[in-house]
Amino acid sequence: MSILFIISEVFGSGRYSVVNSVCKVLDGLDLAIPCTTRTSRIADNQDSGFVFTPLERFELMIAHEEFLEYVNILGNYYGTPHKFLQQARENGNDLLVQADYRGVEQIKEKVPDAISILILPAQPALAKDIFSSAVSPGSSLLFREVLLPSIQKVFSQFQVPDRDKYDHVIVYDRPEDGAIRLIEVIRTERLQRQ
Repeated sequence: MSILFIISEVFGSGRYSVVNSVCKVLDGLDLAIPCTTRTSRIADNQDSGFVFTPLERFELMIAHEEFLEYVNILGNYYGTPHKFLQQARENGNDLLVQADYRGVEQIKEKVPDAISILILPAQPALAKDIFSSAVSPGSSLLFREVLLPSIQKVFSQFQVPDRDKYDHVIVYDRPEDGAIRLIEVIRTERLQRQ
């Protein structure tokens, strides 16, 4: 029987680095690629980790109940198609899904034995870098008085998930450490289900 692993994070934790490392190491583990209605960014490439989907198509997929989970974040939809779980089960593989805390709740309603894992860096690098640059001597008045309040408003919309709602919580200093811990969790869960 396939195990569904749901990985969730706090904004800026570097989940993609951890997940990609784990998928390269472990056999029998498929990765679900989420769909999003957000616009592709210049920094995105073919391996951006998303299937960019027009809003009309995404809404049609919602209407046809094609998602394991979906959420709206800052005006854009993100969701994991159910087909990835079906394919993993057909191939006898486990599935790793990346979702925010609301997506975790939706998946747990549909697949109660799914394993939820919250990954947290010891210090969220992105948030730390943005806010420390705001108070540095070289930061501009425009940044401190105009842009920083907007950035803080965006960050305030990302809730820190309740750690008690997860089966496992991984805290790490470096992405490599997070990947090692995640591999340990997956192997342990696999052994317990044999």
